[in-house]
Amino acid sequence: MRRVLVRAPGVYRPQPDTWLLARAMTEAALPDGARVLDACTGTGALAIHAARSGAASVTAVDMSRAAVASAWLNSRILGVRLELLCGDVTRVVGDRRFDVVLANP
Repeated sequence: MRRVLVRAPGVYRPQPDTWLLARAMTEAALPDGARVLDACTGTGALAIHAARSGAASVTAVDMSRAAVASAWLNSRILGVRLELLCGDVTRVVGDRRFDVVLANP
């Protein structure tokens, strides 16, 4: 998924470590029906990759409104459904459970 992603000023640009984590996710294979949390989503690169890799649901969280807006736009451009939340990950997801937690802070 190494496409050019829309990125608002100040939002982390996907770099080699982003693609390393995406590749590790692919090699590990998501469990069937996986619920994935992408903390510190930035442009949404990893959340989008998880959705395209077969996750049943993907929740992407960032404290930055610019990051959430970037992830929202990228998910729409690429036709991927994400739940996007803005705020502290420990507060906005509450006591929800996930099968896979991604973070590239």
